[in-house]
Order: sequence, then structure tokens, then C-alpha cells
Amino acid sequence: MPLVLLPVVQVFGEEYGWRGYLLPKLLPLGERRASLIVGVVWGLWHFPNALGEASMVDALTVILFYVASNTALSPLFTRFFVSSGGSVAVVCVLHACFNAAGTLAFGLLVVDEFAFGGIVVIVIATAALVTYSRRVDAA
Repeated sequence: MPLVLLPVVQVFGEEYGWRGYLLPKLLPLGERRASLIVGVVWGLWHFPNALGEASMVDALTVILFYVASNTALSPLFTRFFVSSGGSVAVVCVLHACFNAAGTLAFGLLVVDEFAFGGIVVIVIATAALVTYSRRVDAA
């Protein structure tokens, strides 16, 4: 398997669960509500990661970051999923790109985790706000 496909394959199970299974069941509530619910659940799902990363900061801070960032990302992922006609593959590529950006920022660029995390949450939340403020039927 080409190395570039590996990150996409690694996130398949997660995206199949969030966007392939849970999101379609919640979409009758509207994209916004469904996205927020999926985002919170997706963030909480990372609790084992938070415990593993507790050496850099306490686990509560890490899980709060996961919940905030995943909830902020979720509307964007939902929009990609819905716009692609329900393609889990599309959101797998998107998810892998976000993971790669984080890996580059933390591993290669050696940026401050809190600064990077804050910027990521702000940029993603702004993109989600712009996306949904332009969609009248997204309620």
C-alpha cells in the first residue's frame, strides 16, 4: 500500500463510526445539531489518548482540547460528508489531512501545543461559522 494511503486507512474505522453510522442517524435533527453531538462524542472518544498524553499536560486539559477541537471540526466534516453524497472516503481524506498537519506542527516544526491548538480551534470554528452562516437550510 502506498505510504500516502496509510493515514487515510488509519482513520477509516473512526470515520465509518462517526460519519458513516452516527451522523446519518442524527441528521434528522439538522446538520448543526447533528454535527455538535457527533463532535462532542468524537472528542470524548479520545479520552484514552488524553490519558496517554497526560505527561505533557493534565488529562483533563487534553480531553477538553479534544472535545473543543473535534466539536469545532465536526460541522466541516459533516458538510464534506453531506456534499459528497455520504462518502466516508472523503471525510477519511479530510481527517488524515488534519492529522498530518498536527503531526507536522508538533513533530517537525516544534510549535507550542497550546498556541497551535488555540489557533486550530479558532480557524476551524471560524470556517464552520462561515460555512453555516451562508446556509439557510442547515438548521
